[in-house]
Amino acid sequence: MDAFSFNCSLDDLPEGFDPLLGSDTLPGIGLEGGATAASCPAADTRTSRERIGALFASLASQAETLRAVLERCSEATPMGDLEEMVRQLQAHNLSVFDGANLCAQLERVGALERVGADGTPWVDAAEEEIVVDGVEYLAVPDACEPFWLTTAQGRAYVEESGPMEAVRDLFRREARYLPIYERILRMVGVEGGRSVADIAQAVNSDPLLKSPRLFAQRFLEDLKVAGAVRWSGTWQLTEAGRQVLDTIFAASADGE
Repeated sequence: MDAFSFNCSLDDLPEGFDPLLGSDTLPGIGLEGGATAASCPAADTRTSRERIGALFASLASQAETLRAVLERCSEATPMGDLEEMVRQLQAHNLSVFDGANLCAQLERVGALERVGADGTPWVDAAEEEIVVDGVEYLAVPDACEPFWLTTAQGRAYVEESGPMEAVRDLFRREARYLPIYERILRMVGVEGGRSVADIAQAVNSDPLLKSPRLFAQRFLEDLKVAGAVRWSGTWQLTEAGRQVLDTIFAASADGE
């Protein structure tokens, strides 16, 4: 059998391949009919903007927290400060992802970078050799807390895809239900917000929600993902939600 080569690690090879037995155990190699070697996973060719957007979409319930991290890190910010901010934001929006994990994911998609306290690129402290009584030891340096800084790509994402744009996109897709969204936003705009029960009582019996049968919680979640409302023990209006009332629904308010 002719030799072949391909740039894959053993982890990339299909189940059942035994490297000690050779390619006869590898499906797709050494078979009749011109079969070729299994290909490696394709490289991620998405732009930074696309990768950041995909992260926000996959963690939709944490979109407000992710955005808050990027906004806070417009200047170099220590991990400890971010952890505290994330804990406060997640007080009524529990998640398996803590501040450190969210920062790591934002770093992975190119939205955040680790830096020193002065904003210069982060460099891991190297071990040092020391000699004690003629014996050499490796001294592990004290752990330093990294600072986080939003990258140019992260800043661009925040500027180009703010909550107002997300709300407008939601309303374009859900134009039929604009009266429901407006009713909810006006209800939760009062001081202290409104309970789920209050909103459900005002919305669930609306004829618009009869076919298909829908309920208030569905619209609350849509508005939450878009950044117009938040859950803080009650449903409350965000600053973006207030802007929606002052702009998109301003005309209907004037006509009341």
